[in-house]
Amino acid sequence: MSKQRRTHDKRLQELNHPPSPDVESAKRNEKDGGVSLWLPSGDFEMGYEEGRENEQLAHNISLSAFYMDIYPVTNAQYAKFLQETGHRVPQSTVWDEGEEWNIWTDKLPPADYENHPVVGVSWEDAQEYCRWAGKRLPSEAEWEKAARGMDERIYPWGNEKPDKKRASYDGMTTAEIGSKEAGQSPYGISDMAGNVCEWVNDWYDSDYYLECPSVNPEGPDEGIFRVVRGGSWNNKPIALRASKRFLRLPSIRHNSVGFRCALDAGS
Repeated sequence: MSKQRRTHDKRLQELNHPPSPDVESAKRNEKDGGVSLWLPSGDFEMGYEEGRENEQLAHNISLSAFYMDIYPVTNAQYAKFLQETGHRVPQSTVWDEGEEWNIWTDKLPPADYENHPVVGVSWEDAQEYCRWAGKRLPSEAEWEKAARGMDERIYPWGNEKPDKKRASYDGMTTAEIGSKEAGQSPYGISDMAGNVCEWVNDWYDSDYYLECPSVNPEGPDEGIFRVVRGGSWNNKPIALRASKRFLRLPSIRHNSVGFRCALDAGS
């Protein structure tokens, strides 16, 4: 069977696999108000043969159904978490002189940035938020499927190169969530290329794709770094591929890294 035919069949599978009557296609979380969309079970191709070495080999992955938040967690949502838990405020551990847009005061985000993605949060911070909201971080495989769908596209919107109508990149600051509607993924998930990089649950291993399970992979059992996905406001277009993999120490709090939440389909 030709690659074109396989891609066509996968797309039909995606479009003709609606949730069963007892499954909600969208859920609003009572804690943070975020909306999650249901993503169907099925196969997709993870990785990119023409990418960097850690994006290879391209391989077929089968995932169970799950929910993914439409948007990354915002400053306003994170502020509610801080106020209810007393958790530490976001603060970048990298040099960010002159970035007043990233300075919190009394557990409140900068004015006019309430609807921007939160940054300056570590992997541990993201985990604490997910526990508070009753959600979790997505796996690396879940994140990539949500970003590119089942038709092997390079970017969330397709194979066309990035432009400023589709993604926020190579800039000076974050953008309001959902402001790049043309850049949505096939599932309607926003801001998955540019704006902020996003923590996922997995430990990082550059060679993981050579040995990972083909069904519901969850990453290595241990490691030093955690995986970050998606490219950010200060990256060049080459970093916006849906298959692009980054790594960060889980304790680092960076001014270009945020996160979004996921949820098991049965939750």
